[in-house]
Amino acid sequence: MCIRDRYQRRVHGEYEKRLQELERERTQIEEDKAQVDRYKQLLLKQRDIMIALTTRLNERDETIVQLQEELEAYDRIHRETEEMLDVKKTRVAQLEGYIKSKGLSLSLIHISEPTRLLSISYAVFCLKKKK
Repeated sequence: MCIRDRYQRRVHGEYEKRLQELERERTQIEEDKAQVDRYKQLLLKQRDIMIALTTRLNERDETIVQLQEELEAYDRIHRETEEMLDVKKTRVAQLEGYIKSKGLSLSLIHISEPTRLLSISYAVFCLKKKK
């Protein structure tokens, strides 16, 4: 074999070796790119989940605010009803005192059925003179 053939084989071997290295680098780059794409997909999925959860939380917050407003309205109505009841009880006590001082007695005639959402009833009394 001549020097030229050996030289060509050596150069050919070096080129083959370099081509194999380049092929390994290309394969590694493709694998890295595929992994980056997978991470990108996971991040997009995570973003979508976060958006959906945020939307659900906002809806729940709105529901909670509405329920709190309703509860406050019911509490206000309850307080007002209790206050009216206290005023009515005081007035009844005054009237009973007045009736007793005049020598009259009360007799219950009728108690109404509640007709509204709140259980409000009224009673009708008949005054009778004591015998």
